[in-house]
Amino acid sequence: MVHPQAPAQFVWISAQRAQHIRGRCALVGVPLLIASLVLGVLIVVLGGQIPSSHPFRFGAVVFGAVSDLFLFFAAIGLVGSRPYVPGEHLNLTGARTARRVLIAMWVGSVFASAIACLVLSKVVSSSGGSTSRPQLDFSGSILVYLLLLITPAVLAGIAAIVGYRLFKAPR
Repeated sequence: MVHPQAPAQFVWISAQRAQHIRGRCALVGVPLLIASLVLGVLIVVLGGQIPSSHPFRFGAVVFGAVSDLFLFFAAIGLVGSRPYVPGEHLNLTGARTARRVLIAMWVGSVFASAIACLVLSKVVSSSGGSTSRPQLDFSGSILVYLLLLITPAVLAGIAAIVGYRLFKAPR
Protein backbone atom coordinates (compact mmCIF):
# COMPACT_ATOMS: atom_id res chain seq x y z
CA MET A 1 0.00 0.00 0.00
CA VAL A 2 1.31 3.42 -0.94
CA HIS A 3 1.08 6.02 1.78
CA PRO A 4 0.66 9.63 0.75
CA GLN A 5 3.69 11.78 1.40
CA ALA A 6 3.30 14.33 4.18
CA PRO A 7 3.39 17.94 3.05
CA ALA A 8 6.70 19.66 3.58
CA GLN A 9 7.02 21.61 6.80
CA PHE A 10 9.41 24.53 6.79
CA VAL A 11 10.98 26.38 9.68
CA TRP A 12 12.98 29.59 9.48
CA ILE A 13 16.72 29.43 10.14
CA SER A 14 19.30 32.19 9.86
CA ALA A 15 21.07 32.75 6.57
CA GLN A 16 24.36 31.91 8.26
CA ARG A 17 22.97 28.59 9.53
CA ALA A 18 21.51 27.74 6.11
CA GLN A 19 24.84 28.45 4.43
CA HIS A 20 26.61 26.36 7.08
CA ILE A 21 24.33 23.37 6.44
CA ARG A 22 24.69 23.54 2.66
CA GLY A 23 28.45 24.06 2.86
CA ARG A 24 29.03 21.29 5.39
CA CYS A 25 27.02 18.80 3.35
CA ALA A 26 29.25 19.45 0.35
CA LEU A 27 32.45 19.71 2.39
CA VAL A 28 31.91 16.32 4.02
CA GLY A 29 29.86 14.55 1.35
CA VAL A 30 32.09 15.06 -1.69
CA PRO A 31 35.30 13.70 -0.06
CA LEU A 32 33.29 10.75 1.27
CA LEU A 33 31.99 10.12 -2.23
CA ILE A 34 35.53 10.10 -3.62
CA ALA A 35 36.71 7.92 -0.73
CA SER A 36 33.93 5.41 -1.41
CA LEU A 37 35.02 5.06 -5.02
CA VAL A 38 38.67 4.58 -4.05
CA LEU A 39 37.80 2.14 -1.25
CA GLY A 40 35.57 0.12 -3.58
CA VAL A 41 38.42 -0.40 -6.02
CA LEU A 42 40.87 -1.25 -3.22
CA ILE A 43 38.51 -3.72 -1.55
CA VAL A 44 37.92 -5.61 -4.79
CA VAL A 45 41.48 -5.54 -6.12
CA LEU A 46 43.25 -6.34 -2.85
CA GLY A 47 40.63 -8.92 -1.88
CA GLY A 48 41.39 -10.81 -5.07
CA GLN A 49 45.03 -11.02 -4.00
CA ILE A 50 44.34 -13.05 -0.85
CA PRO A 51 46.26 -16.31 -1.42
CA SER A 52 43.59 -18.85 -0.64
CA SER A 53 41.31 -21.17 -2.53
CA HIS A 54 38.80 -21.16 0.30
CA PRO A 55 35.27 -20.94 -1.15
CA PHE A 56 34.34 -18.14 1.25
CA ARG A 57 37.25 -15.92 0.25
CA PHE A 58 35.15 -13.93 -2.17
CA GLY A 59 32.43 -13.57 0.46
CA ALA A 60 34.67 -11.14 2.32
CA VAL A 61 35.21 -9.20 -0.89
CA VAL A 62 31.51 -9.12 -1.74
CA PHE A 63 30.41 -8.00 1.72
CA GLY A 64 33.23 -5.45 1.79
CA ALA A 65 31.97 -4.08 -1.52
CA VAL A 66 28.40 -3.99 -0.16
CA SER A 67 29.62 -2.05 2.86
CA ASP A 68 31.32 0.39 0.52
CA LEU A 69 28.12 0.68 -1.50
CA PHE A 70 26.31 1.76 1.66
CA LEU A 71 29.03 4.40 2.16
CA PHE A 72 28.54 5.56 -1.43
CA PHE A 73 24.80 5.98 -0.87
CA ALA A 74 25.40 7.76 2.45
CA ALA A 75 27.70 10.24 0.69
CA ILE A 76 25.13 10.73 -2.09
CA GLY A 77 22.46 11.23 0.57
CA LEU A 78 24.53 13.86 2.35
CA VAL A 79 25.34 15.78 -0.82
CA GLY A 80 21.81 15.33 -2.15
CA SER A 81 20.18 16.70 0.98
CA ARG A 82 21.35 20.26 0.35
CA PRO A 83 18.04 21.21 -1.36
CA TYR A 84 16.30 20.68 1.99
CA VAL A 85 17.65 24.09 2.94
CA PRO A 86 16.12 26.49 0.41
CA GLY A 87 16.95 30.08 1.21
CA GLU A 88 16.59 30.70 4.93
CA HIS A 89 14.30 27.76 5.63
CA LEU A 90 14.78 24.15 6.68
CA ASN A 91 12.46 21.57 5.17
CA LEU A 92 11.73 19.50 8.28
CA THR A 93 10.12 16.65 6.34
CA GLY A 94 13.12 16.35 4.03
CA ALA A 95 15.54 16.76 6.93
CA ARG A 96 13.92 13.89 8.81
CA THR A 97 14.10 11.74 5.69
CA ALA A 98 17.77 12.59 5.18
CA ARG A 99 18.57 11.72 8.79
CA ARG A 100 16.79 8.37 8.50
CA VAL A 101 18.53 7.50 5.24
CA LEU A 102 21.96 8.37 6.63
CA ILE A 103 21.39 6.28 9.76
CA ALA A 104 20.10 3.36 7.67
CA MET A 105 23.17 3.51 5.40
CA TRP A 106 25.43 3.55 8.44
CA VAL A 107 23.71 0.53 10.00
CA GLY A 108 23.87 -1.33 6.69
CA SER A 109 27.54 -0.54 6.30
CA VAL A 110 28.34 -1.70 9.84
CA PHE A 111 26.41 -4.92 9.26
CA ALA A 112 28.12 -5.66 5.93
CA SER A 113 31.57 -4.80 7.30
CA ALA A 114 31.03 -7.08 10.28
CA ILE A 115 30.05 -9.98 8.04
CA ALA A 116 33.04 -9.31 5.75
CA CYS A 117 35.41 -9.34 8.73
CA LEU A 118 33.87 -12.54 10.11
CA VAL A 119 34.14 -14.27 6.74
CA LEU A 120 37.76 -13.19 6.32
CA SER A 121 38.52 -14.40 9.85
CA LYS A 122 36.98 -17.77 8.97
CA VAL A 123 39.09 -17.96 5.80
CA VAL A 124 42.28 -17.21 7.73
CA SER A 125 41.50 -19.57 10.62
CA SER A 126 40.67 -22.49 8.30
CA SER A 127 43.68 -22.04 6.05
CA GLY A 128 46.53 -24.51 5.81
CA GLY A 129 46.49 -28.25 5.60
CA SER A 130 46.75 -28.54 1.83
CA THR A 131 48.63 -27.09 -1.10
CA SER A 132 45.52 -25.36 -2.44
CA ARG A 133 44.95 -23.64 0.90
CA PRO A 134 48.25 -22.17 2.05
CA GLN A 135 48.64 -21.26 5.70
CA LEU A 136 47.45 -17.72 6.41
CA ASP A 137 47.87 -15.87 9.65
CA PHE A 138 46.79 -12.51 10.95
CA SER A 139 49.93 -10.80 9.72
CA GLY A 140 50.38 -7.35 8.22
CA SER A 141 48.57 -7.78 4.92
CA ILE A 142 45.53 -9.53 6.41
CA LEU A 143 45.28 -6.95 9.21
CA VAL A 144 45.49 -4.10 6.69
CA TYR A 145 42.73 -5.72 4.65
CA LEU A 146 40.62 -6.08 7.81
CA LEU A 147 41.09 -2.36 8.46
CA LEU A 148 40.14 -1.69 4.85
CA LEU A 149 36.92 -3.67 5.36
CA ILE A 150 36.07 -1.62 8.47
CA THR A 151 36.81 1.78 6.89
CA PRO A 152 33.50 2.14 4.96
CA ALA A 153 31.50 1.63 8.16
CA VAL A 154 33.56 4.26 9.97
CA LEU A 155 33.17 6.76 7.13
CA ALA A 156 29.44 6.06 6.81
CA GLY A 157 29.22 6.72 10.55
CA ILE A 158 30.88 10.09 10.01
CA ALA A 159 28.33 10.91 7.29
CA ALA A 160 25.46 9.85 9.56
CA ILE A 161 26.68 11.85 12.55
CA VAL A 162 27.35 14.97 10.49
CA GLY A 163 23.97 14.73 8.75
CA TYR A 164 22.14 13.99 11.98
CA ARG A 165 23.60 17.06 13.65
CA LEU A 166 23.12 19.32 10.65
CA PHE A 167 19.47 18.48 10.07
CA LYS A 168 18.22 18.81 13.64
CA ALA A 169 15.20 21.06 13.92
CA PRO A 170 16.10 24.37 15.57
CA ARG A 171 14.62 25.00 19.00
